Amino acid sequence: MAPEDIATVSRWLESYGFTVNGVPANNMVIDFSGNAGQVREALHTEIHTLDVAGGLYFANMSDPQIPAALLPAVTGVVSLNNLKPHPMLVPRTQYTVSSHYSLIVPGDLATIYNLNAAFAGGYTARDRPSSWSRIRTFTTVPAIGAYSERPSGWNRYPNGSLTTGPPGAWEGRRLHRSRVNGDDGEAALDVEWASAAAPNAAIVMASCADTTNFGGFIALQNMLTNGGPLPSVVSISYGDSETDEGASGNSYINTLYQTAAAAGVSVFVSAGDEAAAETDHRSWVAIHGVSVSGFASTIYNVAVGGTDFGDTAAAATSTFWNFRQWRLL
Repeated sequence: MAPEDIATVSRWLESYGFTVNGVPANNMVIDFSGNAGQVREALHTEIHTLDVAGGLYFANMSDPQIPAALLPAVTGVVSLNNLKPHPMLVPRTQYTVSSHYSLIVPGDLATIYNLNAAFAGGYTARDRPSSWSRIRTFTTVPAIGAYSERPSGWNRYPNGSLTTGPPGAWEGRRLHRSRVNGDDGEAALDVEWASAAAPNAAIVMASCADTTNFGGFIALQNMLTNGGPLPSVVSISYGDSETDEGASGNSYINTLYQTAAAAGVSVFVSAGDEAAAETDHRSWVAIHGVSVSGFASTIYNVAVGGTDFGDTAAAATSTFWNFRQWRLL
């Protein structure tokens, strides 16, 4: 936006009592805040408290409206609700190994995706955070140089066996710990497997508190516009259907990723495992029509996910899995 357009929209917001908190350096977004009464007067929509699946949220009851004079400069309001996207991690209480279900550790990842040749050639990415522990062996899977890393203070995998750990930490036959407080499990999952694929990579988890906008997007927006060093790759493992995001939400995501692409930052997003039933994620039946994740459907990101190894179909299971090696508790 041109500075004069930003000034005009800011004055209009302030005339209704909103507080303009700031504008990122790329002049693409105006951060403003206010109360439900101001939203009703300025944007002509009411904010209601809603009970959604047993949780209390707030949201606007109709599309916001703005004066026609602002339309050349304003695409829309990013969000007037605190309904958040969902993490793609689906935790299980137990894992069972059989001829159809196999556990995966970092060494398997290197074998399946043929990373060992790259590791042998010295391609393991750049600096590794010194505060993290390196885990080179797990159960009886041969150590091949790949490893998983966990933030300091987390339990380590002991060599040669699985562990139950203290209550609430690890359970028998689990290779991944899913913590129950907030989104820690999702964040840890991304960091761990990125570390397994690029053992010496400098991996930073960027996090901001949620507002009516998703905290992950606020963090990405800040990274792209604060003048600091830019990441080469960004991984996002959350999703929300295009239908639920609405026109302005989808436009915001598209613009945010476009900003990243223009700066040379590659954005990889989990596509999820709902196929075309994103609106009905984690439901047994789909009732809300066809929709995909708005987080993963722009032309400025790479959608990744739904991985299914073809070893069974190719009758090559024994190439990757040796079930006699596993000792379960």
